[in-house]
Amino acid sequence: MPYLNSLANTYGRAGVAECCSPSLPNYLNQTFGSSFGITDDKGPSTHPESGPSLYDQVPGALGFAESMPSNCYKSNGTQTDSNGNGWYAVRHNPWTYENTSTNCSANDRPFTQSNPANLVNAVNAGLPRFTSITPAICNDLHKGTCQFATGQNYYTRADAWLKKIVPLIQAGPDWKAGNVAIWVVFDEGGADPTTLATIVAPSLHNKNLGNTWKQVDMLATWEDVAGVGRMRGSVGTTSMKAALGF
Repeated sequence: MPYLNSLANTYGRAGVAECCSPSLPNYLNQTFGSSFGITDDKGPSTHPESGPSLYDQVPGALGFAESMPSNCYKSNGTQTDSNGNGWYAVRHNPWTYENTSTNCSANDRPFTQSNPANLVNAVNAGLPRFTSITPAICNDLHKGTCQFATGQNYYTRADAWLKKIVPLIQAGPDWKAGNVAIWVVFDEGGADPTTLATIVAPSLHNKNLGNTWKQVDMLATWEDVAGVGRMRGSVGTTSMKAALGF
């Protein structure tokens, strides 16, 4: 993925160990500080979890899930791929699993790369201290019933998606003021349990933090930068904030 690699080498990168398998418990660990012992990818009706999550810790936090049928949608979307927008998988949207949240229905919003108005409007208005942006299946290296342009594959398609979304954020006022860091992270590493976290921020220049980090260290970093308290697995763990100079 040339574009992702260029971001990692231009700005910053860290190796972050997955906590578990499959996807869902990793997403929960990154935003709740716990996998809750889950070992499957079933939906919120099977795994309703009590908060708080990072989404409720941070005032005004936002979530954007590509091709989600409606706000805070708690089931999978239709498995069709049109206009390069892929299809929505609820297991990749951890906010929907929080059954005590009062903000998900308003602030967990759909977008598509072919119609990113929800995302662009939020960027132009100024982002809160935590916002997640989740690509749909076919744009996130997960295989599905996907349509490819000539010569395209899962890797080149995901890289092209990033090349559209990252510049949208960099065009906004927060980036221009030096007040935003874009984290490109993964849930699982496949055969290698260490995943790449790419940290894109105006203040970073080819910063390599090494490969010894955990998902809860990443969560602790987001909590510390946002100025909110630690929770569950992030309590007592090591934040990347000082190492990044944030």
